[in-house]
Amino acid sequence: MSIEKSKTRADLLPKAFMHFLEFGFYGTSMDDLVKTTGYSRSSIYYEYKSKKGLFEASLLFFNDVFLKEPVGYLEEPDATLDNLQQYFDWLLDKLRTQTPPYKGCFIANTMNESSPHDKDFRDIVNAFNDRLSSALCQILCNETKDRKIPRKKLKAMARYLMTSIYGIWTFSRSVSDIKDLEDIITAFMSNIKVMVREI
Repeated sequence: MSIEKSKTRADLLPKAFMHFLEFGFYGTSMDDLVKTTGYSRSSIYYEYKSKKGLFEASLLFFNDVFLKEPVGYLEEPDATLDNLQQYFDWLLDKLRTQTPPYKGCFIANTMNESSPHDKDFRDIVNAFNDRLSSALCQILCNETKDRKIPRKKLKAMARYLMTSIYGIWTFSRSVSDIKDLEDIITAFMSNIKVMVREI
């Protein structure tokens, strides 16, 4: 890839991602992307072939770049529920720099909007879900390492945690006060600690 092309991608992709995050795939036209990114149709097509190609790249950008820090907390080998709290602290810190209602999670938004209708989007979403669920399962393994809990049971609980996390992200799209999210996360973490003790 040429230096010039690399610069174009580095500038274009984050702008497109932010637009897709707010409006989704079906709510975004090529004219919207031209206006948002400042690049012509021909430049966008040259870099990503299509609106769909740019959307897929935005999903990967969200997974690999935007979420690198918070998911990294969860993927530490010795991660515990304290790491999950770090994840939520990161989320709340991000949201405090924004004005509600918030834009939500790009993966959760895509699950609701376009992944049911497009296998390529669904494959990207499911790959990330597998990654997140695996990290959460390892946290549960670490928290219960002194007990012989069946792996199948921990996997099911990890998926429950994952869907709850997505629910919190999704709820953020309708709140007017971040205190509501803070209270929900506090209650959620308290409940999870009880569940882990009683599992």
